[in-house]
Amino acid sequence: MNTTSYFASSSRRARRPMALLVAGVAGSWAAHAVAQPAPTCEGEACEPAGVNAAAGAQPAPDAAGALGDSSEAVVALEAEALAAEGPEAEALVDRSNDVDALGELTGRRWTLKGKVTSQTTGYLVDRDAPGEGQGWIGEVRLELNAQLSPELSARVRPWLLLDAFDPDVLRYEPLEAHLDYTAERWDVRVGQFIESWGIVDTVNPLDILNRTDLAVDALSPPRRGEAGVRVRAHGEGGDVVGQPSVGLYLMPLFRETDFPSEGSRMRPRPPGGVLVPAKGVRPDGAEALLAAIRAEHTLSTPWLNADVQYILARGPSHAPALGVLPQPDGSLQFAPDYFGTYTVGGGFRAVPNGRLSALTFKAEVAYVRPYQFAAQSGGLPEDFLRLAAGVSRSFVLDSAAELNVNLEVLGELLADDALAKTRLFGNDVAVRLAWAANDPALTALEVRAIVDWQDGTVLGNLVARRQLLALHQDLQLELDAQFAHVGDDTATALPSNPTALIGRLVFAF
Repeated sequence: MNTTSYFASSSRRARRPMALLVAGVAGSWAAHAVAQPAPTCEGEACEPAGVNAAAGAQPAPDAAGALGDSSEAVVALEAEALAAEGPEAEALVDRSNDVDALGELTGRRWTLKGKVTSQTTGYLVDRDAPGEGQGWIGEVRLELNAQLSPELSARVRPWLLLDAFDPDVLRYEPLEAHLDYTAERWDVRVGQFIESWGIVDTVNPLDILNRTDLAVDALSPPRRGEAGVRVRAHGEGGDVVGQPSVGLYLMPLFRETDFPSEGSRMRPRPPGGVLVPAKGVRPDGAEALLAAIRAEHTLSTPWLNADVQYILARGPSHAPALGVLPQPDGSLQFAPDYFGTYTVGGGFRAVPNGRLSALTFKAEVAYVRPYQFAAQSGGLPEDFLRLAAGVSRSFVLDSAAELNVNLEVLGELLADDALAKTRLFGNDVAVRLAWAANDPALTALEVRAIVDWQDGTVLGNLVARRQLLALHQDLQLELDAQFAHVGDDTATALPSNPTALIGRLVFAF
């Protein structure tokens, strides 16, 4: 994973960027699901599953979050109630009546969904101080969708998260809060929203819109919403190139990436110094604007069918470099120095016709050119090209189980400076095996490994999931064994000794 010491150059050159802090990790090193998602996802479906990945199909392109269109969700709920029998039917009818009653009071269609998670972690190796071998996180997520008129809809996703062992990790804000106006050939979204542009499972070079929260989970960070406007136009398309759309994104409000605090178990450890997130270089005024154009279409030929997208963007990067700040007493502090980037790239997900139709091929490539903000005086990373490509296949083992196999190669080209050696996932192979049982308890098992073939770093995890039907039909138990062998070159970019056993209880409603 191509990381070197933060002392790649002399500390006498104050504020010189020394390392891109967990740039690849911020893209999430884990998959979204057993079935392959479409190029665009929004809302809850965009959350990086990582070691918490839930088996199951992902939404179709531009699916409206976990609930979809609110009126369609209500119709589906009513149909499900009619088809069910016994106590299950009564429960579904009650839920449908609740939604209808709210609709009668307001004259509109509403849907509400949420989940509560309790996660406990036991690290197998203590780090620096007593108490750093354990962790507990409580989380509540809600999603309210409202169809205000045939053209106008709204979504709000409140989020509350707290860490009992790290008082700096306290989140209480909406992940999303936006209005959507949808016409026949165009749509507009205004507010704070999450939208994934990634295609492959492990690392997404194209996924640059949303920042991630490294303080909550440095290995599989959740996405955070960004505030702005999306204007998108849709075309009719033809037999070969279909469903074309072009979107313009203007995100004027820059928000910093959340890093683990000095007291966090997941903090990085620059040798000889400490990370001080409050210091460093930030964009000012117009420098904070992220502007992007994203084009999508389908491709149908006698040889294959594919979803294709193209990205062109300019704005501040969510993965800052680290500037070195020598202190009067001879110690060192490290501060995040943000810089701008021009990004151009594209990707596809394709299914061949004929003998190879059981395979899904996917790839992303992004060319990145950094530029300085007015307040910066140090050096910048060289231009670089990030690549991610893979192939997957699902096997129906019998009528009761399915196995998905995914293989990906991750790399980086062009740059040869010291900073190039600090970015994760520059020379890696990722493998994922996901088994899902077709049983009422939705039993699933997933194994993942990412190997750097240069320095020998290995990241892996084994996750088991099952609904606790004896207690409640919506209560799920997850057991996660997380393993890391960190090579010498990667030691300063990843948390120390992240090997752990994790248990989660998730209640969905």
